Amino acid sequence: MNLDVSEVFNSIQAEGRYTGVPVVFLRLQKCTRNCSFCDTQYHKVGKSVSIVSLAKQLSKQPLRTIVITGGEPLLQWEGIVELWRVLNKDKHFNIHLETNGDLLYNKKVTYAEVLGVCSYVAISPKEVKIARQLYKDLPGPLSKGMCDVKVVTDINTTGGSMIPFATILMPLTTCNVDRDIINRKKVWEYCTKNGIRYSPRLHVELFGAQQRGV
Repeated sequence: MNLDVSEVFNSIQAEGRYTGVPVVFLRLQKCTRNCSFCDTQYHKVGKSVSIVSLAKQLSKQPLRTIVITGGEPLLQWEGIVELWRVLNKDKHFNIHLETNGDLLYNKKVTYAEVLGVCSYVAISPKEVKIARQLYKDLPGPLSKGMCDVKVVTDINTTGGSMIPFATILMPLTTCNVDRDIINRKKVWEYCTKNGIRYSPRLHVELFGAQQRGV
């Protein structure tokens, strides 16, 4: 079995609950969406890699937390499960997953399946109906910090309708310096007033959008 891989690299988790933690990123190809504000459009480019070969590469890393992202990684869920099985034959790895939640919402992959493999899941929905349903379906994992509903927003327009269902808010990045500072301040102030966790997008703030390996 193979996985369609865009890139593998060591870096710092730059957003969400584990911001600042050194991790290995495994970015997979393919997505269910084509978002205009995606900061990793290059996920569409990559190659097919055997799971055995990928497991050997990851096992050589000194880090034991692997963040599987995309694109939309749940499109290759069977391959992720097989990779997890191969990796954990000899060594223990923590698997963190970043997903838009589309396939969880559509029941193509179940919550139980994902939480059986992943120690943490960050869900960044793109529609309010998905955010609402995920928030409703996952009260236990959300309260225990096993999952987050992470909403990208500028408070007023993008993501605004999903804010009531978020456990983390992350400011929309436009790559316009002045506009992004305004967005960050608005989200910061909203989180302060409403007791919601704030997440930066440190990789974009430091290196800009569409940069591989950060």
